[in-house]
Amino acid sequence: MTTTGVITTIAVVVGSTESKNLIERKTLTMRPVLAGFILGLFLFPLDSAEPELSKQLQVLLIVGSLLVNGQDLINLSSKIISSGKA
Repeated sequence: MTTTGVITTIAVVVGSTESKNLIERKTLTMRPVLAGFILGLFLFPLDSAEPELSKQLQVLLIVGSLLVNGQDLINLSSKIISSGKA
C-alpha cells in the first residue's frame, strides 16, 4: 500500500475505537489518538522498507479493529435505521 493505505488504517483504527468509547461512555479520550500516532510512527517506516508486509499488517489491523469495535457501531446504526431517523 501507499501512504494513503497507512493513513486509512490509522483512521479506521482510531475512528472505530473513539466511536466505541463515545457510544459506551459518552466521552472522547486522547488514548486512541496517541496510539494512532505511535501506530503511524511504526507503519510509515515499515511501508517504506517492506511494502508487502506493511500491506498485510494494515489489512490485519483494519479487520481486527472492526471485529473488536464494530459490534457497537452496527447496533447503533440498526437503532437509527429502525427509528426512522436515517
